[in-house]
Amino acid sequence: MEEIDATNGEIYVIGDLNCDFKCENYDCCTKRLRELCVLFNLSQLIIEPTSVTSNSESLIDLCLSSSPGNISVYGVIRSGLSDHDIVYMVRKLNHFRTNRHKFIPKRCLKNLNQELFINDLKDAHWDVD
Repeated sequence: MEEIDATNGEIYVIGDLNCDFKCENYDCCTKRLRELCVLFNLSQLIIEPTSVTSNSESLIDLCLSSSPGNISVYGVIRSGLSDHDIVYMVRKLNHFRTNRHKFIPKRCLKNLNQELFINDLKDAHWDVD
């Protein structure tokens, strides 16, 4: 992460990190992860519990981002397959300039000899090895 941070790159971390961000009494791993989030300016986007059992609920499936403004949508999908729900985030696409001129090369076919062209196509090697 230090290499990415040194290049001012965006950092995205998503998944089951087994560090409960919902709990007020942090264990040593959660405390260390929170320190890393502060160090690398990572925002935790998910706020609802992601692991729910009949006895407890926790927020251990996380979406961390150093550029939360570049995330268009994020959330939790209740899967029902396990006690962990699915977390997701979608990054915005960069918009391309629409005011640039686009030049399309073209060929003049006015003097095309169709017979020679067809022969060239027949003689071409079409194998893609």
